[in-house]
Amino acid sequence: LGLSLADLIRIVLPAGWFLPVTPGTRQVTVGGCVAADVHGKNHLNSGTISRHVLWLDLLTAGGEIIRCSAEENSDLFHATTGGMGLTGVILRVAMRLRKAETSFMKVNRLRTANLAETMNALTIADEIWESSVAWIDGLSYGQELGRGEVILGHHAKQEDLTFKLSVEPHRMPDESRLSIPFDFPLNVLRQSWLRVFNSHRFKRITTGESMEDIWQFHYPLDALNGWNRLYGPLGFHQYQFVIPDQGAESFMGYALKRLQNVQESPVLVVLKRFGAGAGWLSFPIPGWTMAVDLPYSPRLFDVLEKLDKRVVTLGGRVYLAKDERVLPKHFREMYPDIERWLEVKRNVDPTCRFTSDLSRRLLIDQEIMGSRP
Repeated sequence: LGLSLADLIRIVLPAGWFLPVTPGTRQVTVGGCVAADVHGKNHLNSGTISRHVLWLDLLTAGGEIIRCSAEENSDLFHATTGGMGLTGVILRVAMRLRKAETSFMKVNRLRTANLAETMNALTIADEIWESSVAWIDGLSYGQELGRGEVILGHHAKQEDLTFKLSVEPHRMPDESRLSIPFDFPLNVLRQSWLRVFNSHRFKRITTGESMEDIWQFHYPLDALNGWNRLYGPLGFHQYQFVIPDQGAESFMGYALKRLQNVQESPVLVVLKRFGAGAGWLSFPIPGWTMAVDLPYSPRLFDVLEKLDKRVVTLGGRVYLAKDERVLPKHFREMYPDIERWLEVKRNVDPTCRFTSDLSRRLLIDQEIMGSRP
């Protein structure tokens, strides 16, 4: 099944090391992270995970094990990092870790009154803080549209710890988790309840600096096991897109307003800044990314398709690791390096032995198989 980030951290953190890049959950595998070329709260400074991969061993459709890196078999490396598992099976990964003096994060939290203030706070903070992210009140409107909490973090040094914490600077964080014990028969995250919850959370934001353990800062949702059950039997869809800096504030506001008009409004909205991208199908480009958790509703996909068109026009893209609905024509406009990726795919897997719902929906398999002599 592969080595999970949680298991890897349990090994390396007590020895004074941590992941150079981590997504918002530790319940994923190292191979899966490389295949999706994941990003984290520190993308502007540290890039995606592929930047820190020294080499990987790939089992191809022909049964060959190929070692590739940014220097060796580089085309296969760039097609695999972000290639969503479609070039082969990642067997082994050599990755450069980062030194961690402690298992704590020095955190600063800011309350912001609207979208412009939120984006401005992130822009300023990214020059100072290593990691940054903003929680957005997805139901705020008018002058308060886009209000939220900006969360900034550094890996804490020994000198930052209190005497009590400094006694065991690399202690593993508490991994106890609350659990949702059953599937709810319907979505309990209703707009009326969320509006009260978001208002309460916003008012109770504790601003200023504090110390948090690594679990608390990087993986807050992992503290509630089975949280997705709150959405009921239909579940939810996460829509994540990135667009360049120019026009970002205007579009982010527009997207929030459109998504508020869906039958069930946004449950969770997260905003981050991105730096340069990496692999040919890697998601990040320089600009702004917003991830929105949305309960399923009859009108949802129609609204998202309209947003896709605007994202394409602005030179942006949607995150393939979270996608189940983007149209093939939009995909090809969002990812201009697709032809380079397809060339590698044809060479290592001409019969599409490695396939997925994603590759079939985006007509990747059809294009590969149709091009065979």
